[in-house]
Amino acid sequence: MLVAIATIPVLGTAGGHAWVNYDRARDFARQTALVIREGAVARQAAMLDTTEEMLDGLARRTDLLVAPTETCVATMQSLLNLFRDRYTNLWLMDKDGKLLCSALPAPVGRDLSMTRTYQAPVAARRFALAEFIDGELSGRAVMPAASPMIAADGSLQGVVAASVLLDYLATPSRQNAGTAAYDAWLMDRRGTTLAITNAGASVLPSLSQLATLQSEGSMIEGLSADGNPHLWSIALLAPDLRMVIGVPVSALYAVAASQLRDRLAELVAFLSICVVAILFGAEISVARPMRRLARRVHEWTPGQLFKPASRASDPDEVVALDAALASASSVIADREQALRAAIGQRDLLMAEIHHRVKNNLQIIASLLSMQAARLEEPRANLELGIARDRVQALATLHRHLYLDQSYRSIAMRPFLEELCRQLGDAMDLRSDDRITVTIDADPIEIASDSAISLALLVTEAVSNALRHGFPDGRHGTIAVSFKREADSALLRIADDGVGIAAAGANNKGLGMQLIRGFAQHLGGEASVTHAHGTEITLRIPLELVTPTKVAAA
Repeated sequence: MLVAIATIPVLGTAGGHAWVNYDRARDFARQTALVIREGAVARQAAMLDTTEEMLDGLARRTDLLVAPTETCVATMQSLLNLFRDRYTNLWLMDKDGKLLCSALPAPVGRDLSMTRTYQAPVAARRFALAEFIDGELSGRAVMPAASPMIAADGSLQGVVAASVLLDYLATPSRQNAGTAAYDAWLMDRRGTTLAITNAGASVLPSLSQLATLQSEGSMIEGLSADGNPHLWSIALLAPDLRMVIGVPVSALYAVAASQLRDRLAELVAFLSICVVAILFGAEISVARPMRRLARRVHEWTPGQLFKPASRASDPDEVVALDAALASASSVIADREQALRAAIGQRDLLMAEIHHRVKNNLQIIASLLSMQAARLEEPRANLELGIARDRVQALATLHRHLYLDQSYRSIAMRPFLEELCRQLGDAMDLRSDDRITVTIDADPIEIASDSAISLALLVTEAVSNALRHGFPDGRHGTIAVSFKREADSALLRIADDGVGIAAAGANNKGLGMQLIRGFAQHLGGEASVTHAHGTEITLRIPLELVTPTKVAAA
């Protein structure tokens, strides 16, 4: 991706140069058209200059105006014989436009004042050209040209005219038609065109294009009738005569486009080679060393030293990164070792704390037992026994905490089994098997803070059942279950004894108050029923209960 982005400036610069060269090639076509136009105009202007010089020379022969008709005709015929390839006729008119003489037979005195041949030079007071016509006497396509005969005082004395052969105007261009890469037309003031090259009508500009050329006097580009692109321009040869030049540019543009394609192909090939070379170099010098380093990092086991294994050919950055990883792994190993030592020390301290707390609670429980044994008052003896059971439950909880070496949570199944066994031993159930305590618990762990309330709740419930649920030697069962259900855990303690009311126990006594208080601390509410004995149920929210494997992690 970075390599591709890096090639954008090169592509932009080189592509821009290629496009500039393409534009230059197209401009060259326009320059070529201008050069061709100027050359063609120069040739045609030279031909017309010859005619103008000849007619201006005749216009200075004012003697012909008063010479006999035969003399005037002979003069005209002698000149026509010299330039038969250029002109079809030469004639002289007086100041009123009446014919005085003609090289070709024509009636003398004929009124020609209404012709463009007479009016144009009279109006311009200089050499002028008329429209393309078919000669009345010669029958050939001609363009009349005339010069006025002006006296020294500026008055008009006559007009001398010549019919210029259109074939003559086209002859020089046709001689070069095989090699000239252009088409040319002469256009009179009416817009009539005469092809002076081998150009057909299909390459002539449309009327709208001709109008644009005449109005703008510039160069335009467009498609001719045959569908090929041309550049057309126009030049003024005389006040009423223009030359239209058309240059076919399809070949020139094709060369320019071919050169552009070649430059772009060269650019793409060059960049492709550069990209391949860069990618190959990056693969050898950067990518492979980085992959080797990444593979060794993946294979590295945290806690072990990361050994540098860079090669001499690897880039300095990879070597430095390799060394940095080795240094970091050493620091990490030292930190891990220190953390393990701290955790070990913490575990020892926690175990010692729980062990001492358990021992202290055991001592308190023993003292309560000894004190109860000395009392003769049954009620006081009962209360001390209840207090001993509560203390003994806490001692058992702390013993499980330091034995499991899990100080944040406790596995409930083994804890409940030992707790209920201890409560049974306190009531001397081993010597009297009339009451059975069963445990059915899923492998669930509970947070140590919540385990205290749960242990005391179970102690109160089981102790009450043992003391009050089976009077007069009644047999029965106390079932303790701790099951996971959806997003909570369900604690159920049920017996098939006589129930609280029948046993004479107070449903609002201290024991039931403690059970409800512990239930609230666990985030639930204890439900007590007496249908068939006594059943206490408590649903504990899931966030307080954790599966064993997850908690162990």
